[in-house]
Amino acid sequence: RHMMESLQQQHRQYRPLSDAERGSLVKEASTASTTTMKLIAMLREQSKANRNSLVLLQSCKDIGKSFALLVKALSLVLFKATSGPTVEQVQKVETIWKRVTVALKNTAPAAKKYLLIEERHAKRLDGLQDQTELLSSLLGLARETTNAVKNLDSVLYQEVVDPMAFAEGARDVQRAIDQLVELAGDIEATDEADQVREAHETYIAVAKLYFRTHTDWSQKVYKQRRGEVAQSIATLIRAASGLNKMGKSAADAPVGGAEPAATPGSEEEEKQKRNRKHAVSEIFTTEETYLRSLKIVIESFSRRLSLETNMITSADLELLFSNVDVLFATNLKFFQALLARLSEYKNDYSACKIGDIFVEYADSFLVYTDYVNKFDSALEVLQRNQANPKFSKFLQKIMAEGKIPLDLGAYLINPVQRLPRYELLLREVVKHTPEGHIDYQSVNEAQATLKEVNERINQNKRDQEMRTKVRQLHSMMWSDMCVVPDLVKRPDCMLVRDAVLDVAIHFVRKDKTRDKERAKPYQVYMFDELMVFAREKKEREKNIYLRSVIRIVASKVQPIDLDQKEGCIAALQLTSEDDSRPGFQIVHTLQFANPRERALWVASLHTCKESAALSID
Repeated sequence: RHMMESLQQQHRQYRPLSDAERGSLVKEASTASTTTMKLIAMLREQSKANRNSLVLLQSCKDIGKSFALLVKALSLVLFKATSGPTVEQVQKVETIWKRVTVALKNTAPAAKKYLLIEERHAKRLDGLQDQTELLSSLLGLARETTNAVKNLDSVLYQEVVDPMAFAEGARDVQRAIDQLVELAGDIEATDEADQVREAHETYIAVAKLYFRTHTDWSQKVYKQRRGEVAQSIATLIRAASGLNKMGKSAADAPVGGAEPAATPGSEEEEKQKRNRKHAVSEIFTTEETYLRSLKIVIESFSRRLSLETNMITSADLELLFSNVDVLFATNLKFFQALLARLSEYKNDYSACKIGDIFVEYADSFLVYTDYVNKFDSALEVLQRNQANPKFSKFLQKIMAEGKIPLDLGAYLINPVQRLPRYELLLREVVKHTPEGHIDYQSVNEAQATLKEVNERINQNKRDQEMRTKVRQLHSMMWSDMCVVPDLVKRPDCMLVRDAVLDVAIHFVRKDKTRDKERAKPYQVYMFDELMVFAREKKEREKNIYLRSVIRIVASKVQPIDLDQKEGCIAALQLTSEDDSRPGFQIVHTLQFANPRERALWVASLHTCKESAALSID
């Protein structure tokens, strides 16, 4: 603005510029241009790991080009004009100046958006010193997860598997995965975290299958799913390390990460068409294979077994095959709709629109909920009946007569994996669908919808498993020191965390400490409303002895550090009123292996307190 005002003033006065005036204007123009170039260089470097800066980078490039033209125009006016600036020269500079102001105006919203996202990113990383520390924590959790999986391997590869060791190993893997996914959320690697969670859920299901059957095929499937977990974790680490192609915090990134549209007729467009054709055709081929596997289950196994009244009980038969006939009918209609749509596009997989069909059938896919919930019980039924030689020989006879390559267990797991497979298949279709494609919006919606369906089904299964686990824990609890809480009274009672921790319990009255005990190992259960501190009593049928129970909403949560000979220990104090001793407060001091584990428990406690407060209100 100062340059333009000076130039317009010289034009009005019709006099040539002095050397000092020329030097001042050139210096201002050069400084502005140099500053812009530095900003562009900085943003270019950041854009390699942050998609949000791309829009701002392009805007700054426009400013840079405009400044270059402006400086060139000013040079003509300042150094080649022997007299005052002419009308044409001033108009030319004014035209370029308008281009600069437009570029500046366009940059403002991009800059605000960039700064807003950076501010949010900084808030999410609050408490961590820098990105290196975050990545270091993520790598540490990845190693813990890998070690937990290896430990589970060593348990499963034994000739005789200890059920308690398997249950403990599975819990360790679950705990490590939960912490890994939770930390991944801080760096916005949500897609990669979802892949880890999906791979883990399938892996645990197959691990349970291998634990129950211990057959060659179940071992093969187990190793395959184990590899998928390792691959998903490696993908997550690459994303966190900035080795992925684009940063994950891009608010302006296309939904689902679709590739940019290629120039019509270009090689890139042809490559994109080939990739989309392959991705869409895979949906059709795998759906046809899946329907054949369901048909084998229904016609070769379910119907044949239902005719053998002395082979298996009706209750076991119903539990073993659940609603597989409903699944077949649902997917048959779905596949017929896909085939009808493909014929409309003359069998052109690349051009065919399929996203809206997935969205239309999304609610129908919820019939998988019942099958998924009963799958673990179905495997138990299968294993128990296979112990009967007559039943086992009958299954072998069915396989031989029908030339069926896999045994029944291998086919029963297919419906559990089908909906998560849809989500992965759609992700590939989205990746190779340009913005201008007729299927772009619907296939992105389909991916999001299938993800939501899977989350609902998985959450329903987790809720059911949680209710079962809470009932089991409640049935094993007893105490002569406190009232055993009725955990099954509320059907939505949830076990949030559990671990063996060193805990010191003491009572306080009028700032004086009494009945203080040394820290002892306790089995600590954090439910959504209660904290339970227990010891194991193996000599009793009910082996969970309750030492103390406190209400979370009425407890004060205070992280502390304990100075011990071996160093500083991350601890957590929970202070609450002792209902059994009026006037006393009971203080539980929990000790943790590291500050990160303490932080996870503190976060969960605060969440429980907030939820309890809302329910009270």
